[in-house]
Amino acid sequence: MGLRSEHENLKDHIKTLRIVIFFLMMMVAALWVTTQVLTKTQSVSIPPDIRSGAVVQLNSPHPANVFAFTNYIFTKLNDWQKDGAKDFGKNAYDLQAFISKQFMAKLVTDIKLKRVRGELDGRTRQVNLLSGYDEAHVDIINDSSWVVWLDMELVEHVQGMEIKRIKIRYPIKVTQTQVEQDKNPWGLLLDGYKQVPFEIKDVQ
Repeated sequence: MGLRSEHENLKDHIKTLRIVIFFLMMMVAALWVTTQVLTKTQSVSIPPDIRSGAVVQLNSPHPANVFAFTNYIFTKLNDWQKDGAKDFGKNAYDLQAFISKQFMAKLVTDIKLKRVRGELDGRTRQVNLLSGYDEAHVDIINDSSWVVWLDMELVEHVQGMEIKRIKIRYPIKVTQTQVEQDKNPWGLLLDGYKQVPFEIKDVQ
């Protein structure tokens, strides 16, 4: 009788240990999942003026940061320092992580068309922002889409001779999407033009 009682106690003890081990494994799994989530990069967008305080959300860029991103990428895209026939395509390729597939396809078509028309060979280009950020320069479409209005002066030269100097307003669509953080820390993409860019006389 004593041996049977001891045997039953041992079985109960083993059963209890199994239950404890099961719950410990569940806790370890839950901690691992939590750790994986917490170690993912989170971005915080700080507005330019926080003197009156500000409410910020994770992974929600402020319009001022969307404007700054758009100006930076668009300026680099149109920086043809030596020869547009080489620089335009190279710039588009180097910036592909910041450009949507749809817009990239249109850029490739534009590059081919300009090359056929002889609008790239030996040509340099530079665009300069004419006015800084203002709330009116960014239309918020939804939580992940914007239209940024860039007022820029476009200057082109061929063999050192200025052939174009014009002020243009570019209405550029911008989207937020899931991308590789190491390639695109902004998580934003240029997505083409809302409408055809147009010449302006006065900057507002």
